[in-house]
Amino acid sequence: MKKTIYILISLILLSIVSLVIYWNLPFEITRKSDIKYGNLLIENINSYKVENNKLPENDDWETLEKIGFKTEMLGTSPSYETDGNDEYEIIFLEGFDGPYLMWNSKEGKWKIGFPTIFTKNNKKQNYSEQKRTNQKINGNTVVFLRPSDEKFEDLKKEQGIYEVDSDFGFAIQRTIDSLKINPKFNDIKNEVYTERYIEIEDCRSCPKSIDRDSIYYGLILTATNKEIKIITNVQSISYIPIIEEYFK
Repeated sequence: MKKTIYILISLILLSIVSLVIYWNLPFEITRKSDIKYGNLLIENINSYKVENNKLPENDDWETLEKIGFKTEMLGTSPSYETDGNDEYEIIFLEGFDGPYLMWNSKEGKWKIGFPTIFTKNNKKQNYSEQKRTNQKINGNTVVFLRPSDEKFEDLKKEQGIYEVDSDFGFAIQRTIDSLKINPKFNDIKNEVYTERYIEIEDCRSCPKSIDRDSIYYGLILTATNKEIKIITNVQSISYIPIIEEYFK
């Protein structure tokens, strides 16, 4: 019996040590297969740019699928974002908070970090029009993102969109109810936005203008002098744990 116990303890200790060693390995080793897949996507994107003199559009699902992305209801896997000019990012979105495995074409290297391109202005956009439609946000705020009525009409052909919309609706209602009744959230504002352009005024590195045209559902968490966080995960349960972690 003692021998069996010693063997079990040894196996448990070995498993713990193995996990510790694995989690301390460089991401180039632990994420080798994702990086290999990502490098293939980069090669195909660059070939497309040479042939067409432009990058693929964020919502050109047919082209992105041909390039090698896996298309999903609300985007691609991994996520692809371009600023509409010469810069793009590939992000392996996993979990709520990040940081994520990602590639930025300007930096030209794989890293563990946070997406940045959706916080940049589109240089080709008419500035006066953008300024006229921007929704400005400041202070401790949770912004729930939903598609406008016009955008939802375009999405109706997407399989499962009604279920996604319903799940997200339940989640944000539960979250808003919890924010209202819990005193520790008294200084946190919450808004539901369907507008395309959002300007955050007082976060770290602000002001930032976000074009969320390809972010149909999600959350933006922002606080004074703190980096913003964008959540694109759709669920039916409350987002309170994520909000608590951000504002702690």
